[in-house]
Amino acid sequence: WKRLLVLAVLIVLAAAGSVVFWSQRAIQAPGPSTDPTRVVVERGSGVLRIALQLKQAGIIEHPRLFQVLAEWRGATGSLQAGEYMFSAGISLETVLERLAQGKTEIHFFTVAEGLTTDAVLQLLAAEAGFKGDMPDVVPEGSLLPATYDYHFGMERRVMVARMQAAMVDALRKAWEARDPDLPINSE
Repeated sequence: WKRLLVLAVLIVLAAAGSVVFWSQRAIQAPGPSTDPTRVVVERGSGVLRIALQLKQAGIIEHPRLFQVLAEWRGATGSLQAGEYMFSAGISLETVLERLAQGKTEIHFFTVAEGLTTDAVLQLLAAEAGFKGDMPDVVPEGSLLPATYDYHFGMERRVMVARMQAAMVDALRKAWEARDPDLPINSE
């Protein structure tokens, strides 16, 4: 009877060990993707929805394992929306870490010097990474020519506000740095 109990305990331990070993290998093993793959995780997506989206994109093989790992690591509430570019063969563990850390793709929008406000707004309207409408009125000369970083899905109104704030800041700095002997004494 004692030998049977010891044998049963050993079998249970061996089974548990093999499950842990298989899970650990599956978590750290290269994923099925053979090419870099872009995925946009929408705001409000739950862990299972994200896992199924990753499976459909060919980045992971086991959505339920992704969900269990996220729950086990306490990451279910910290997976962040945004655009991600996953390299070929990325492991399930690394995918989860990237989503939890919010390591999304960064894009750049350049406003060249000499462009009119209308031309800048046309470029912004044509840029696929933005969403939403433009502000109704944008005064000429209120957008600072520069290169701006942004994340996929940023509101166009927010980008216009950033460009306007950058112009106000640049003008303030230029005014403060002006020669005090100039005959101009007000902005």
